[in-house]
Amino acid sequence: MRPVDSIQDWLPGMSSDEFVEAYPAPVLVSFRHLEGDLRQNPQTRYSSATGAPINQTMFLVRPRMGQEDESEEAYDLEVPRFDWVAGGETHELHETITIGRFIDSVITVTDYTVSADHAWLLVDNVEGAYFVVDRGSTNGTFIDGARLRPHLIYEIQSQQELVCGRVVFRFVDAQTFYKMAMAYFDALSKHSSAHASS
Repeated sequence: MRPVDSIQDWLPGMSSDEFVEAYPAPVLVSFRHLEGDLRQNPQTRYSSATGAPINQTMFLVRPRMGQEDESEEAYDLEVPRFDWVAGGETHELHETITIGRFIDSVITVTDYTVSADHAWLLVDNVEGAYFVVDRGSTNGTFIDGARLRPHLIYEIQSQQELVCGRVVFRFVDAQTFYKMAMAYFDALSKHSSAHASS
C-alpha cells in the first residue's frame, strides 16, 4: 500500500470529476490499527522452494492483556495508506483482488497480523458490486464489526469498514476518496502554516 502523501503533488491539480474519470475504481484506505497484544504462532512452516522458515502470522489478542476496559481501542496512523481495488486477475464476469502479506498480493499489507493470503475482494463486472471473502485467515476479516465466516461471500459497499487482522480500512468509491485525500492535504497545509507562523 502507498502513503496518501505520494499523490499530493498531482491530485490537487485535478477536479473531482477528472479524478473519477481517470481512476474510477474504489479504494481501500488504511487509517487505523486496533490495539492488542501479539502472540507468536508456535508452528513453524518452511518454504518448499528454499527450505527457509516462513514468518508466520502472529495472533492478535484483543483486548490488550490486562486491560480492564474491554472496549476495543485503536490508534490512528500518522499517514493513511491506500490502494486501488483494481488490477487483479480478471475473468469475463469478475475480477479477483487478493489482500495479504504475500509480496505478490494485489494489495500487499506488511503487518504480521495479516495472513499471507488473508482475503479476496471480488468485483462483479456485470452488476458493478463488490464482495469480500475471508480466506481462512488467522485473525479474521470483519465488515463493520461483524466477523466473516471463512470462504463465504459477503457484499461490501462504499463507506463500510473492513478489518484484516489489526489493520482497519475504509472501502470507499473514487469520489469519496478524492474528498478524503483533499481534506487530508488541506489539514496538512493548515498544520504546516501554523508551525511556520509560530
